[in-house]
Amino acid sequence: MVSLALAVPHTKRQSCVNQDWAVQGFSSFTADPGPTGVSHISFTFVDPNTGASSICSRSLAPGSGQSPADPDNFYPCQDPTMQYKFDGKKLTLEHTLDCAGTTETASGNTDLVLQCIHYDNVLYGTNCAIVTFQVNVPVSSLVA
Repeated sequence: MVSLALAVPHTKRQSCVNQDWAVQGFSSFTADPGPTGVSHISFTFVDPNTGASSICSRSLAPGSGQSPADPDNFYPCQDPTMQYKFDGKKLTLEHTLDCAGTTETASGNTDLVLQCIHYDNVLYGTNCAIVTFQVNVPVSSLVA
């Protein structure tokens, strides 16, 4: 009796980004209009595939009264290989990484479930945060 074993090649998706990313401590604050209010967004982007972790944050000019949500532009995290875009509900992440000697950009997104509270004292604005400490973000593409 002869056994035949077939080798199944690993895809780049399997070998480079086989685990979901994590977003930890996501918070978005929209300051009420006024001279001192600062709208901002902040969270930690964790890629367990590479061991990379980076704080992602952005603050708007004081007094803008605008939301930090921006559906059109990506913003860099402290680790410049990681970036994000947030439209007010959907968070899109990108991570440029070395995959078997080739530079690849992986991306993924998720709709965040946010709990928002408006403050009429001291902060004067609306803070929205994820209801759990961590949200998993599936990686949906990997391109050279």
